[in-house]
Amino acid sequence: MAMAMPTITHHPASVTAPEGATATFTVTVTLPPGTAGGITYQWQSRAPGAPNFVDIVGANAASFTTPVLAAADNNAAWRARVTNAGDTADSHEAVVTV
Repeated sequence: MAMAMPTITHHPASVTAPEGATATFTVTVTLPPGTAGGITYQWQSRAPGAPNFVDIVGANAASFTTPVLAAADNNAAWRARVTNAGDTADSHEAVVTV
């Protein structure tokens, strides 16, 4: 069966959360009918002012909940990287305002 790039049909949304709370982000992915292979998830974060996203260890599901947010997390960003048999798609980034 043919492999196909995963299509992100629902991107995580930016949120405003108070200091001391958490934020949950979700991504929804589809593959064309008849496509073989499973989807894997890898959530990534980018600290405020940092140039690159980095993988979050153990964040491998369709949803991700942040650790408790601090004022220093204002404008931090998260995104999901989804993979199907080597084809990868990144979600839009979701920014948190604390």
